Amino acid sequence: SPAIDKKASWTILDQSLFLRPTHLTGLDSVVAERKAVERQRYFSEEALAAARGHCEDLEAQIAASHGENVKLTQEVDALQEDLETKVLGNRAYSEKMAAHRKRFEEAESKFPFVVELARKRAAVQQLMEKKEELLASLREGEEEATVGQVKSSVLEGCGVFGEKKEERKRRRRKKRRTMESLVLGWLFSCRRFITQLGNIISAKKE
Repeated sequence: SPAIDKKASWTILDQSLFLRPTHLTGLDSVVAERKAVERQRYFSEEALAAARGHCEDLEAQIAASHGENVKLTQEVDALQEDLETKVLGNRAYSEKMAAHRKRFEEAESKFPFVVELARKRAAVQQLMEKKEELLASLREGEEEATVGQVKSSVLEGCGVFGEKKEERKRRRRKKRRTMESLVLGWLFSCRRFITQLGNIISAKKE
């Protein structure tokens, strides 16, 4: 009936209105996700391009460094060769100068004044050695004389000490004899006094 169809149509419309926002929300999310993926891919491509450019720069620097190293190696080799050449030349020059010096010394040694100078140098050397021997002997003699003087001084000191010791002994003996004489005199005086006192007492009793 017309009433039922109208009611059904309203029901379908309500359902469609209810379902539409959900459908639109899912679509928006897909679109947003796609945009995010595209943005990420864009940034990834930029990063990849930057990395590629950096790698190209590094390759260029490596190539330049390799070329510089090759150049420096060649220069070092050239300097080494030049140094070896100069060393060989200096060695040959040194050998030549040594040979000239030897010949000059041989010729110089035959000159009369050189022979006389060598003889005088030898004589001076002998005199210096003799001087050292004499100085050594003199030092030994002085040491022996010093030892003898010390011994004499010690003996003299011992003699003086012995004399002083004997003098002290004599003085002590003299003092002892004096004290003994005084004591004996005092005892004799006491004995005489006692005797006289006894005589006086006896006389009074009589």
